[in-house]
Order: sequence, then C-alpha cells, then structure tokens
Amino acid sequence: MELAVTHLRTLVGLATRTDPSPLPPVQDIISHIQSLYDSGRPFHTKDLLQCIKVQLRDARDGIIQTIRVPGVDEVIVEFPVMTGQVFPTPEQGMELIVRNPCIEYLSVQELLQDCDLRDENLAYNHIQIGHYRFLRNIHTKVLYSDLSVASVPDASELLRRSSRIWENTTQCQALRAILMSRKDISISRIVGLALGSFATVYPSLQDRSAFQHALLLTLRDISCNMQNIAQQSIPCFAQDPMCNIVDITAAEDAGIKILEDPDGFLEIDDSTVVFSCAPDIPVRQIVLDLARPAVLIWDKLRNEDDDDHSADPASPRVMTCLRNIYEEFEFPDYDEHFGDLAVYIRRN
Repeated sequence: MELAVTHLRTLVGLATRTDPSPLPPVQDIISHIQSLYDSGRPFHTKDLLQCIKVQLRDARDGIIQTIRVPGVDEVIVEFPVMTGQVFPTPEQGMELIVRNPCIEYLSVQELLQDCDLRDENLAYNHIQIGHYRFLRNIHTKVLYSDLSVASVPDASELLRRSSRIWENTTQCQALRAILMSRKDISISRIVGLALGSFATVYPSLQDRSAFQHALLLTLRDISCNMQNIAQQSIPCFAQDPMCNIVDITAAEDAGIKILEDPDGFLEIDDSTVVFSCAPDIPVRQIVLDLARPAVLIWDKLRNEDDDDHSADPASPRVMTCLRNIYEEFEFPDYDEHFGDLAVYIRRN
C-alpha cells in the first residue's frame, strides 16, 4: 500500500478583461451569449484548447505569470498564475498551498444561468483557469496524504481481473454485437474521459473505475476485429485529473495511455470512439464542438429539463446532433459499474 496526495478543490483567482469598456446589464449579457450559441459557432475548438495547453505548460515551467483565455465574446481574459501562494484553512496545524494551474469548464447552462453570480470579468468565460490546492503541514510543509492507493502490481492485477470478468459477461457480448453490426465505420483510436482512478483503495470507486478502463480495452479489441488490424494499430487514451502515478503505470502496462487535460480532448476526431461515464465537466458539449466521433458511449439522452442539474448536461445543440446524426442503442450495464448510458453510432 502506498500514499498519494490529492487536491481538495480548484481555485480561480482574480481575472481581468483586457477590454476596459463597461459591461452591459446582466440580461443583455445573457441575451448576447444565447445569440452566440444559437448562431452555431462552436464554443470549444482544438485551436483554443491547444493554446491553453501550451500556456499551462509554460506556467508550470515558470515561463509565464499570466494565462490568457478568450471568452465566447472573443475578449481576452487574463488569469494570474498563483502557484506557490499559501492560504489559511480551518484545519488545525494545516495550510493550503496552491499548485499547478488547470482548466475549469462551464456548460452553456452554467454560463447562462449563473451569469449574475460570477465575477463580471468572467461573464463570458466558458473556460476559466483554476489551480489545484493541497493541504500541507504548516510547520514541516509536508503535503497531507489522505488517499491510500494500491501498488502498481495490485492495480495491474485489478485491471486484468476486471477485464476477465467483464469480457465473460452477457452484457459485454451484447455490446460487441451492437458494434460489430456496423463494420462500415472506421475507427482510429479510443478515448476515455472522466473514468476515475482504479488505484484508490476505496472499493466502490476502485471497482467502478477498473471496469470502465477495462471497457476501453474491449472497445479497442472490437475495433481491431472489425477492421481486421493488429491490436497496436488502435491506441487507447484516458483523461482524468484524479489519476495518479500508480494508475498511469498500471494503465500503460495494459495498453492505455493516461493523458493530462486537455490532451484527451485534442485526440478526438471523427474516427474516434469516445467513452465517458458520469463526468463532472460538460464532456458532451465539448466533444461535439470538436468533432463528430464515430461512436459515443456516454450518459443516455434525457429531456433537457431533467438534465439541467447534471455536471454534463445535454444542450439544444447536443440533443439535435445526437438525434439527427447518430443512431442510439441501449448500453448493457453490468453490476452498476457504468450507469444509465447509451451507445451512439454515427449514421453514414
């Protein structure tokens, strides 16, 4: 057994709009955002994510002290790099240390509904820059470790065992039948988003994540069989900030490369299989702004009002795309490891 530190939550610092002009009233801002959305212009693009990725790297390396992100109105907002700053905490003998910057994603619903609650400088920002914060001892400066993780051999064995169990279920065979019925689709890679950490020792989280990563391997196997190509021809990627070094090592041994945000999104194109399970960011809105992937396996489409309080809500644009471009199939859940998902296969 090993110990790993985990961040408590993210912190978004004071941001500054580079346009000094006064902002209009809140209702006018909401109307403006709505009109931009209704125009069909994607709010997320690979150019935008790539630009932020480079800035995050430069900020971590100490090269820049400000990260510049455009809002949906195309006005640049500057976020200060706060790495190294220290804040008090009610925890006795502890303090909060700010570490690496990271991306905070807002759904279009959050952008519209919470406009009056945000700093006015962030009124148009669907992408913001936050920072991970960690507890540490106020005297020794040692980071507090409250998350035990399995060793690499244990995590690897869990993933192998979960794969064996999953592969022998009727649900897995049903999924294979669904996908094999559409051998006309071309698949070049598999991307998993928000699948959690299977190296944690908390059983419910551990098993769920292990089965979800095992599904990535199943999807790769199916895709290779459909196209009669070798296993190594189709790469498998996963992105989740909760993954630690044990996850990364064990997953890589199994053929899954763990990526940092936003690299998982940048891998997605029209020949990708995307799998996401109960994410806490608006995955569906981001993915369908970036591409029309060949296969999507994620939360089943519901009525928009029922989805409103989800961290990954459908939007009018998402609903229209899924209904018009994709064919929906029931996802065969197993032992509640996946939840109420659906398989969406793009129509030719």
